[in-house]
Amino acid sequence: MPLVTREPTLKLTGTLSDERRLKDVFVFVNDKKVFFRSLETLAVGEQGVKTPIEVPLPLKVGENGVAIVVRESKDLVSRVVLGVYREPAEAVAEVPAKKATAQ
Repeated sequence: MPLVTREPTLKLTGTLSDERRLKDVFVFVNDKKVFFRSLETLAVGEQGVKTPIEVPLPLKVGENGVAIVVRESKDLVSRVVLGVYREPAEAVAEVPAKKATAQ
C-alpha cells in the first residue's frame, strides 16, 4: 500500500490468519471506524483460519492514521497502525489567451 497518494480512497487488501481462531476485525481511518466484520464463523482447517480482506479507505487531504485491529478473543488483540499522506490534487486552471488588438 502506498504511503503517499493523491487519490481520495485507497484500497487495503490482505489476508488475516491465525492458528486457532479469529473473533473479528475492525479498520479505522483517523479514529473513525470504516469497517467491521465478525470472523467467528470461519472454519478451522489444518493451517488454522484464513480469510481475505479488502477495504476501501476514505482519505482526507493531509495525514491519515489507519489502524487495523484483529481480535482472537476479548483479551488477545493484534494491531497494525500506519500513516498515509494524501497530497492535494493539482489544480489546473486554463487561462484564456488575450486577443491582440491593433492600435
